[in-house]
Amino acid sequence: MLAEDVKTYRHNYRQRDYVQRKMRNDHLVKKYEITLDEYEKLFISQGSKCAICGRCDTGMKNQKWFHVDHLHKSKHIRGILCQQCNTGLGAFSDSPELLMKAAQYIASHEEFDDEH
Repeated sequence: MLAEDVKTYRHNYRQRDYVQRKMRNDHLVKKYEITLDEYEKLFISQGSKCAICGRCDTGMKNQKWFHVDHLHKSKHIRGILCQQCNTGLGAFSDSPELLMKAAQYIASHEEFDDEH
């Protein structure tokens, strides 16, 4: 590879990363009213993992970013979640009562899992 080709490759690689970060920043500002820097600080403050299950990957093969968990009316940001936890909260309509009922339901059937 020629020196000029290496320079072009490095420039294009850095430019791609810059463009991806700018697009992510624009999305976060538009949808959640936070910057990418604020997102990253929040994510680091929770140990760079999902705020619920603690997993360190997004839960999706081709997904680089974790989800911003927020209240839909006020847009208040609760934390950063993996795909599964974010989907789970949505499936239970963000209802603490439904989530507690689901936890009780699962716990009430744990004894049957020990039989096998």
